[in-house]
Amino acid sequence: RDLCLKSLKDDPTNFETYYNLGKIFIHDDKDYEKAVEYLSKSIELGGNHYLIHHELGVAKYLLFLSKHQDEIKDIYNCYLKCEKLIPQSFPEYNKILKNNKATIEKMILNKEEINGTKNNQSQ
Repeated sequence: RDLCLKSLKDDPTNFETYYNLGKIFIHDDKDYEKAVEYLSKSIELGGNHYLIHHELGVAKYLLFLSKHQDEIKDIYNCYLKCEKLIPQSFPEYNKILKNNKATIEKMILNKEEINGTKNNQSQ
């Protein structure tokens, strides 16, 4: 990170440096707003490459998820309650519920904690 920031001081128009910083902010720092900022700047400076657009999409997706974790956890808890109440005589509904629950589990960024409790289910 420090090397990239120093490089920007020397050449503030290098889109590759902005791209690298964006990746660092996604994968190392988990600062998705900064990642979006740096990746957008990379594109603005001419970095019209599929990898930059991909990382920007990842950053925006993770930013969205990070801002909506409470709602996502509420949805997950609805599925957990449904799972306890659903009659076993509806196997097709159980299958749909299982798929929906798995999708929501993938959206939970901190899988160790759901509403303040540890989740011991496989993820």
